[in-house]
Amino acid sequence: MSRFNLSDVTIHWSGRDSTTPPGHYIASGVDSLGNLRVWLFKGDKVSVDGYRGNILYPETGFPTACGPTGGYVTSQGDSAAMLAQLAQEGE
Repeated sequence: MSRFNLSDVTIHWSGRDSTTPPGHYIASGVDSLGNLRVWLFKGDKVSVDGYRGNILYPETGFPTACGPTGGYVTSQGDSAAMLAQLAQEGE
């Protein structure tokens, strides 16, 4: 199961942009291992309860998204499509 713990991440930016699904909020930064990630939250802020999943951006290869139930989502590197799938999975 995927999880989100605020103490395990360093957030560099949070807000909404053109990739953010309606009714959601995103944050980008690095996890405790230094991996670049974007996290998706339901609502208007970063919160443990609002966590809907994340996208891992590896140094090589395509980004991969993981939902809160551990399900993986891939959309050929299309971040907006992956975030939309995570939002839908969380409903």
